[in-house]
Amino acid sequence: MDVYLSILTKIICCVLFFIFFNSCHSTPQPPLKIALNTWPGYEYLYLAQEKGFFKQAGVNVQLKEFSTLGDAKRAFERGQADILPGTLSELLLLAARPKQDTVAFFITDYSNGGDVIVAHKSISNVNKLKGKKIGVDIGSPGPYLLHRALGMNKLSFKDVAPIHQSLVHMDEELAYRKIEAMASYPPFSTAILKNPDYKIIFSSREIPGEIVDVLMAHRELLKNRRNEIVSLLMAYKKAQEYAKDHPDESYAIMARRENISVEDFKKSVEQDIMMVSYEQQSSYLQNGGTLLKILKGIERVMRETGQLTTPVLIERLIYHDLLPR
Repeated sequence: MDVYLSILTKIICCVLFFIFFNSCHSTPQPPLKIALNTWPGYEYLYLAQEKGFFKQAGVNVQLKEFSTLGDAKRAFERGQADILPGTLSELLLLAARPKQDTVAFFITDYSNGGDVIVAHKSISNVNKLKGKKIGVDIGSPGPYLLHRALGMNKLSFKDVAPIHQSLVHMDEELAYRKIEAMASYPPFSTAILKNPDYKIIFSSREIPGEIVDVLMAHRELLKNRRNEIVSLLMAYKKAQEYAKDHPDESYAIMARRENISVEDFKKSVEQDIMMVSYEQQSSYLQNGGTLLKILKGIERVMRETGQLTTPVLIERLIYHDLLPR
């Protein structure tokens, strides 16, 4: 009996040692890296980090900050980030690349006046853009906004002279009259619009709900790290709720990263964009939902402007499996 008891004790000790050894030497998951560019609607991710909401949710998140959406997109393409906040134009461009399986899995906001076409006050309306040089960053919603503005005024890209420029320096180019108008958004459009010589002649408020911002990632990541992604979204939700309850503190934190005043940031998030709540996701992401309809329209415009030449299966670009249950 003592022999059997001794053997059983040794077995139990070995099992406990094995469990303890593996728990001490298991490889932790790497952080979820987010390529974060400057757009007011994405700043709730920054707020979640600054207030410790990611940590509270038990998810390791690393924000990699970039000046423009184009820079953030390139980092995502190179595998330097797991998640890209961006517009549907970026989603379509990524989907057109070979061996890509990038999908949208969450809606952050849609532009409601934030994306703008700014011109010198001598250009009174969109019709006056005919023959004019217009600054457009092809790695932004600018081409889509310009196409819609021109189309609604019976003009086309052939009637103007679009010039590809970085959003970072576009306001300077406009101020020095190297271009005569620009397609931009805050914080890049904020400073020049304080100058009375420049004004908005078209904005996304005239095409409500068409310029949508999403979180996108590779399908495989969303499947393999589902629990972490859900925790990340819960932290993002908490940041939105915190901002509603503590707007002064929250706007100050987010405005600081955008390098704009709290007043300008407040205007952006309360007037120029519409945040989409966690509970509203289903209406966008479900089969046949709002996002699919918007994607089809943007794909058509991007083909007309020559941005998109490769066939894309749009229905596969929307990831439904993280919807609230």
